Amino acid sequence: MVIPREITQQLGGRDCIAAAGDFHRVETLRDRAVLLQVMPEFGGFTGEAIGRTWQLVRPALRPGMPKRFDSDAVRPPSRIWYADID
Repeated sequence: MVIPREITQQLGGRDCIAAAGDFHRVETLRDRAVLLQVMPEFGGFTGEAIGRTWQLVRPALRPGMPKRFDSDAVRPPSRIWYADID
């Protein structure tokens, strides 16, 4: 996941992001955005890892539940944590 510069600042910067969890890779990009690789392989990004990531970015999220995709829709290759910030 790439965390844009503005959200990185909201979350306290690269060092705060790195300290927030046991992440595989946290790297500052040229524009001061942060590349966050939670797990070494995408297949490991489930359950607890998704929850940990959600807790990290939670302060920068808008309130409300994410929209679920229709069963007929093509699902994106991602993991979505269906929870509100409240």
